[in-house]
Amino acid sequence: MVGFVQDCAGFTPNLRGSLCGARGSYLTGHYLWVAATEIDTVTVVDVHRPEMPTVAGSVRDPTRLKQVVATWMHHSNEYVVALARGRRPQSDGHLTLVDVRPSRWYQDQSQRFLAAPKVVSWLKDCYTSDDPTFPRKLGRMCGARAMHVVGDIAYVVSEISHALSIIRLPAQLSDDINGRPPMTIYPEFVGSLQDRRLHGAYAVAIKGNNAYVASRWCKTCLVMVHVLNPAMPTLGGRLPGATVGTYIVVESLDENVAASDVGRLRGFEFVARGVDPGATYAFITTEFDGRVSVVDARCVAASEALGESVQYCARGARIGACPEHYTLRTEPYTVQNVTLHPARLNPASRKSKPDSVPSLRTKSHILHTSPYTLQDYRV
Repeated sequence: MVGFVQDCAGFTPNLRGSLCGARGSYLTGHYLWVAATEIDTVTVVDVHRPEMPTVAGSVRDPTRLKQVVATWMHHSNEYVVALARGRRPQSDGHLTLVDVRPSRWYQDQSQRFLAAPKVVSWLKDCYTSDDPTFPRKLGRMCGARAMHVVGDIAYVVSEISHALSIIRLPAQLSDDINGRPPMTIYPEFVGSLQDRRLHGAYAVAIKGNNAYVASRWCKTCLVMVHVLNPAMPTLGGRLPGATVGTYIVVESLDENVAASDVGRLRGFEFVARGVDPGATYAFITTEFDGRVSVVDARCVAASEALGESVQYCARGARIGACPEHYTLRTEPYTVQNVTLHPARLNPASRKSKPDSVPSLRTKSHILHTSPYTLQDYRV
């Protein structure tokens, strides 16, 4: 553990602090934007000094940020995209834009920069049917659970709507160089897909023209959606075939195979997005104690390889000072032609050979020989 900040006290519904229920987060510069789920708040943490991160501001909205679960900094750096799933049973999901332009920042007496973010716009599509005998939740964003932003497009999955929604974001909030205001500062729907295979969807990643969705329809695979035309997403991704012009239409892809493209969509803790691949540090949020932890980035890679908690490694794996019974390996391992990250945790007591693989939890690294659920098609 390099450093941490914790800001939560009390018990639900009387929680106090700015990081209660810390979940999804996004790093931009040396500021980490954290979704504090239990208090409907987006909080910014200054990690300029990794050994001593500090809270630098927050914004709370009990409606548009109700049970906020994820954040993402827009490429304009003018606003943070926040995804709120809503509290059950209502589950009124919102995609909310939080203004973080320079005008929202100020300096305190010690010349430290602090933020006063502000909710400026949002998008909602969830309502309850009028049937009094069997009221149902209808819409495309009921229980909005995860998102991935590419440019000015946000891809949102919703667990209750069983949907993938594609939403256009405003290019900026400020006036252009000629003083003209933007045409809109509100997010807008472009297209959506609702399907039984997206039942309970809770994670999404974008790679090329495909969306990879983790849902409860399949515990060991990721559902693929083709999003080349955002207005008409279609079930079944398209992967290059053996010859030019040939594509494989794939309904779902084995999770271990897909991880080589988009990374793991399931995990024990919430690892911040926006961190450079070669960065020294990683940032972990834990919702049960309202904590943001700064850890050696090798711990994240090692924990993914072993299937163990990141905190399990980070409690003792300080930079240059690993725990007594574990060491960070420097050479890569290979399991069935899959090269794992060099920083793999290795129990020293096992005295494994340098080119061997510890037997601990290696099951998750076995590749399936037939990961595709549909046959090849030429398109």
